[in-house]
Amino acid sequence: MYKEVFAGRLKEARKNSGLTQKEVGNITGISQSNLTKYETERAEPNIETLGILANLYNVTSDWLIGLGHSNTRDNHDKTLQEIKERKKILQELERMAK
Repeated sequence: MYKEVFAGRLKEARKNSGLTQKEVGNITGISQSNLTKYETERAEPNIETLGILANLYNVTSDWLIGLGHSNTRDNHDKTLQEIKERKKILQELERMAK
């Protein structure tokens, strides 16, 4: 049960953030292939990685694994704005690197 819930909630959190798997990988250092595996129930992250993802998406690890019903969106709008700003910075850095 938890594995299926985790995969769906992780993908939901990423999509709500407006980030692609590649962008999440660039921000967190987690490979895109591992992110794909997590979102498709083919692998599970270790506790460190779980914490990194929960922190990035501003959700609780409990919510990600299906123990909570709320993803604690008190600062949701602020967090989305911060993620969008990080995305712009990342895109600019990628353009500069080319």
